[in-house]
Amino acid sequence: MATDVSKNRNEVTVPLGSYLYIQDGTSGRVKTHVGPTVVTMTGNDSPVIYQKEECGPGRFVACDDLQSSIRSSNVVPEGFYAVLMNPAKTTANAGHPQEGPPSPSPDLGIGHKVVIQGPKMFALWPGQHAKVIRGHTLRSNQYLLARVYNEKEARANWGEATIATTKTDETEGESVVSRAALAMPEDLTVGALFIIRGTDVSFYIPPTGITVVPDESGTYTRDAVSLEQLEYCILVDEDGTKRIPRGPDVIFPHPTEVFVRGGKGELKYRAIELNEIQGLHIKVTRAYKDNLMMHQEFKEGDEFFLTGKECPIYFPREEHALVRYDGNTKHFGTAVPSGEARYVMKRNTGTIGTIHGPAMLLPNPVDEVIVRRVLSPRECSLWYPGNSEALAYNFTLSELAKKTPTTRAGAVSEGEATRASARMTKSAMGGDSRGGQTAMYSSASSMQSFVSNDSASAAGDEFAKSSSYTAPRTLTLSTKFEGVPRINIFTGFAVMVVNSKGDRRVEIGPKTILLEYDETLEILSLSTGKPKTTEFLLETPYLRIMNNKVADIVEVETSDHVASQLKVSYHINFTGDTTKWWDVQNYVKHACDHNRSALKGAVRQMSIEAFWANPLKVLREVVLGEGGGYTFEQNGMRVTDVELMGVGILDDRIRNLIAQTQSQAVQRVLALSEARSRLLVTTELEEIQTKEMKVKADAEIAGQDLAIQKIMAKLKADLSVIGHDIEVAKQTQDLRQEEQKTHDITFEAEANRARKGIDDAMKEATSRQNLALEALKTEAQTLALKFASIKDGMGEALLALSSNETMTKIAEASSVQRLVGGADAVAVITKMFAGTGLDKAMKLIAERSGRPELSDVPLEIRLPSDPEV
Repeated sequence: MATDVSKNRNEVTVPLGSYLYIQDGTSGRVKTHVGPTVVTMTGNDSPVIYQKEECGPGRFVACDDLQSSIRSSNVVPEGFYAVLMNPAKTTANAGHPQEGPPSPSPDLGIGHKVVIQGPKMFALWPGQHAKVIRGHTLRSNQYLLARVYNEKEARANWGEATIATTKTDETEGESVVSRAALAMPEDLTVGALFIIRGTDVSFYIPPTGITVVPDESGTYTRDAVSLEQLEYCILVDEDGTKRIPRGPDVIFPHPTEVFVRGGKGELKYRAIELNEIQGLHIKVTRAYKDNLMMHQEFKEGDEFFLTGKECPIYFPREEHALVRYDGNTKHFGTAVPSGEARYVMKRNTGTIGTIHGPAMLLPNPVDEVIVRRVLSPRECSLWYPGNSEALAYNFTLSELAKKTPTTRAGAVSEGEATRASARMTKSAMGGDSRGGQTAMYSSASSMQSFVSNDSASAAGDEFAKSSSYTAPRTLTLSTKFEGVPRINIFTGFAVMVVNSKGDRRVEIGPKTILLEYDETLEILSLSTGKPKTTEFLLETPYLRIMNNKVADIVEVETSDHVASQLKVSYHINFTGDTTKWWDVQNYVKHACDHNRSALKGAVRQMSIEAFWANPLKVLREVVLGEGGGYTFEQNGMRVTDVELMGVGILDDRIRNLIAQTQSQAVQRVLALSEARSRLLVTTELEEIQTKEMKVKADAEIAGQDLAIQKIMAKLKADLSVIGHDIEVAKQTQDLRQEEQKTHDITFEAEANRARKGIDDAMKEATSRQNLALEALKTEAQTLALKFASIKDGMGEALLALSSNETMTKIAEASSVQRLVGGADAVAVITKMFAGTGLDKAMKLIAERSGRPELSDVPLEIRLPSDPEV
């Protein structure tokens, strides 16, 4: 068993495609055994391997056993090649170890290398190492960078390079690969570089003497730059010369050229497209003559502004360098809307002009710059009252203005303001400038569109300049104020504009005005408070010329020394010459002082009773006068109306008396108002009731009309029935009438007979009556004669009797009651003696007998011939 182990350790079978090294322990020589073979070691032999060092020569390292020392042969597939270091100097057996008995190592060409193309498999001599590389397949937009490391070998083996090209067979119409030769460069000195283009070859394996140089990432195949229309790239040679090719094309660099990469690693750039309101600030780095765009000669150091009018599409030139402002390249025109303007300063002269809208402003950055006008805190508070944002913004500008050059004293460029904004934003965000900007500077930052950072349009040469002097920017007071200070004059207001020459003009609203750089607004100082004083003055450039109300408190004293206080409000307008409106700086105090003096003088001539009766009338007569208004000639101010807001008595006792009187008057008025209200309510209630009754009556009448209509309908039906009945009755009646006529004839005969009998009886009775009447008349006349003869003496006798019984007996004895008529004897006697000497006595007898009504009854003698008898 021990023998087997020893045999395994000293003997190993090397398969095909493998080899191992055995070092003789006596001489130190290393022999190579190439499989297939069986290797048996002697006592002085030991297996070793060759380790390649990164720097310097390699070394042999002993192995513990034969198995671990076996190495695989180098296999170079078809389309690959191997770079062999330290090749054998002899060419026997193709310079590689062969199968069979071990061979001693030949002399090696230390430091040399050869290219071995596949397909091939070979073992390495001790001290050799090889690197297998895939053959280089190229597309039309790829290339290889090759270097000569052995000029002699390169020239001798140039034709051994494997080169294939892809061509289209015109007869077959297909792409075929053919072997072609590549022209030998003239310069094949050691270290010389040359380009192998994919447009020339599609596959390449270098010959001995030539090596393909990998790029930084270890890749051999490099990409050329494919340029489309309106694209370009920039290449710089080792001597500093620059080349700027344009597309469409595939750009292969020269061996000593490199592509200029942009900020994001890009190799190609888009041509800069310009229009009439876009431009580039260009500086000439080398003198040249322009025969295409501007047709003039430029010398080194010249600067010009190129716009879309001269060059709609700009490709950089080797003689050009773009001037950047804070990293921005393209200049854009800014819209100046109608009613706005911008300040533009000539950097060479310092003069500042105003560009009024509507316009597209594209300043020439070579000698023009849009500047901001710094407003003082007083101007901000007066022109834009209550705008704290504008105040803070201009405070920042004023701090920046202290650091500006003397040529721009008082004017701040956009670049300075933008950098100040960035610093403030970074400070506000705790040092992180990535956050959003504050509201005050948001619009200022938005104005960076004047100069755009177009990285895709970068040129090779650039000049970086600070925009603190020349970057076009604008005045921006938040989003409400841009460019030139804009004054919005509302309806009924006016301002006076004064320039540095003393010229003045008045602008009346509604209007928006833009101030020139040397123009400012005239300021008014107005009294405030009630009553108006100069302790606190209101400063404002805005004069209210219409519907201006000024309130004041005036203390007056009447002739009876009663102090009163008036709260008044004056309505003031401005008319006439506008330039005179600002001649009185404090027109409020001027108007109040004048009216206060006039009121005190007028009330002083009146008693409290006369003044208190109608204070408004007194106020209007004094302030407005007879013309309905008072005009101040000094400044064209006219008081058109006055209101009495309140009146009070300063003396408490008098005020209480007047208040009591007013209270009583108010109570009476309220009582009267209440009575009127009751009357109104009653009247309305009665009217409502009347209307209600009328409605009910109308409804009842309507009901009755309906009932009548029903009755009429029923009557019509009944009449129809009755008509029929009448017709029947009529016929019956006709029959009866015929019968009645017969009866009438009979009745008429009977009636005639009866009438004749009655007439005969009447004639007989009348005859008897006439005879009786004649007898009565005779008897009455006789009796009357008798009484006439006895009535004078008989009256006195009857007066003595004074007895109703006596009179009755006399009457009964006389038997004339029936003759003269009467109910009893008293009545008869009374009538008998009427008109005689016993008349009064008879009346007395009648009263005593309880018959007073007979005292005035005349004597009536009724004869039988009277109709009533």
